[in-house]
Amino acid sequence: MGRTTNGELLDAAGALNGQLEDRGFEKLDEVTVLKHAENMWKDAQEGKLEHWVGREVVARIRGSAINHLCRLDRKSVPTL
Repeated sequence: MGRTTNGELLDAAGALNGQLEDRGFEKLDEVTVLKHAENMWKDAQEGKLEHWVGREVVARIRGSAINHLCRLDRKSVPTL
């Protein structure tokens, strides 16, 4: 993970959430953003996150999330 503190992760999550409206999506409520960021931070601290570059994975994701990801401009999204 490129970020080194929980605060930086929360800042990045808030920034990404703030960009949703600019892209035609409804922003998530702050509680949801905090919950997901805290879960991600906990998983990172417990060593549960891995870089999966070049490896296959099976995941469940909603179609709306896939549509959203397809419309993101990778040049304007902060790295985590």
